[in-house]
This record gives sequence, structure tokens and C-alpha cells, in this order.
Amino acid sequence: MKSVLLAMLVATASTPALAVSPFDGTWKIDVGTAQPPDKPNDFLLQDGSYSCHSCAAPFTVPADGAPHAISGDPYVDSVAIKVVDAHTIVETEAKAGKTQWVYTMRVSADGQSMTTEMIDTSAGNGVPARGTFHQTRTKDAPPSAHLVSGMWRTTKYEGFSDSAIVFTLKTDGDSFSFSQPTGQFWTATLGGPAVPYKGDPGITTVSAERSGADTIVETDMRDGKVVSINMMTTRDGKTMSLTFVDKLRGSEQNFTATRQ
Repeated sequence: MKSVLLAMLVATASTPALAVSPFDGTWKIDVGTAQPPDKPNDFLLQDGSYSCHSCAAPFTVPADGAPHAISGDPYVDSVAIKVVDAHTIVETEAKAGKTQWVYTMRVSADGQSMTTEMIDTSAGNGVPARGTFHQTRTKDAPPSAHLVSGMWRTTKYEGFSDSAIVFTLKTDGDSFSFSQPTGQFWTATLGGPAVPYKGDPGITTVSAERSGADTIVETDMRDGKVVSINMMTTRDGKTMSLTFVDKLRGSEQNFTATRQ
């Protein structure tokens, strides 16, 4: 970017000025100011069985530490639940035998808060990602159920690796591109038809369009069905507001990103 700006500065007066889009560049989400999803997580671990009722594809599997097949989730096809103790479980999600995500979920001594440590190895290019979620209980666990059971509202994110929160945008006329270190990328014509979304098994096509002078709306689809909408707004090219609407879970969350 510096070389481009230098070339603009030394260009002759007769050369037309080139407009640099405020979206162009590499951006990093500030997880400390993120507003987590407004919909709580809903888990039940009881009588040797674990259920995730709030997952986009709800599932129930035995909590015996072994992988068990699930359906309806394009990212994983098996889940293993290991009960470590009365406060802790480890959830391992895999696809075709390869581990994709590992979540270590620890409930506090008073049972009112939970910390989830995530290790994400799902990227096709092999770049891993990590992060921690903090959650607060909004509904008690049923009698005799494991403490991880109940409803939990995410309140805070921390410790996320750059690979999970950095992305790059580029415009070229009406062409708009998005990419992440973990291998997801696409290039679409603003206001044009949907195009393939590369590197994400849960999104098959994507389209993008302008909404006013300072907002671009990304619409993600899976087999023609809208699964998420991401609205990106920047007025100064230094900070960006992002609103992510998860159509499958019926939730919304907001982030702020800064240009690197």
C-alpha cells in the first residue's frame, strides 16, 4: 500500500488521481469490544448423553469419550464428548476422521459461569486458530445433570489468534475481494450474481453489494439458501463496524475492526 501511495504522490499533474477505497487493506477484529450473540447456548449432559439444542444442526450423542456420527452439519460429521470431572468436559468435533475443533468447557465453582477454550484446526491450508469464550448462566441445569447443562450467554471473547480475526479486503472498480489467513476467499462483482466461496465447506456461494457510500453487505449462501449476512461499514478507512447475522441460529453479533 505504501508503494501505491508513493506512486500517486510523485505522479505528474496531468495524471488523473486514483481513488483508494476505504475498505482496502488488512483488518483485525477487536475481540475486547465485541458484542457476542444475543441468543444463548443450550446444553444438556445427563444420564450419559449430551445434547446441543442451540447448535445450527442440533444433535445428541453418548457422552462416553468416543466419536459418534451426527448429521446436518457441513463442517463436522462426528462428535466426541469426554467428561473430565463434575465441572469440565471436552468436546471434539471431526470430519472424515480429522479433528476440526476441540472445545474444553470449564464451569466455575459456583456453577454460574463457564470458560470455553477453542482449538480450531479446520482450515484447509493447515493454519490453526485459537480463542477463549466466557459465558454466564441464564438457566440452571436440571437436577442431577452435569453442571455444563443449562443455558449460557456468551459475554466476552479473548486470546484469539490473528488467524481467526484478521481479514483482507480489496476493491478494483466494481470487483470486491475477501480473504483470511485460514484460506477462505472470494471475489465478487458488487451488485452482481453470487460467486463461489472458496475454503469454507458451510458456504457454497456469496454475493456482495453496496448499501450507501460506506457499507458493503456480504450475503453467504449454502446451496441457494442464505445462511448469514455480514454488513461492513467504514467511513474513515481506519475503523470498521461489522454486524454479523446468523440466519441458522437466529442470532446477531457486532464487532469493531481496525486497519492494520
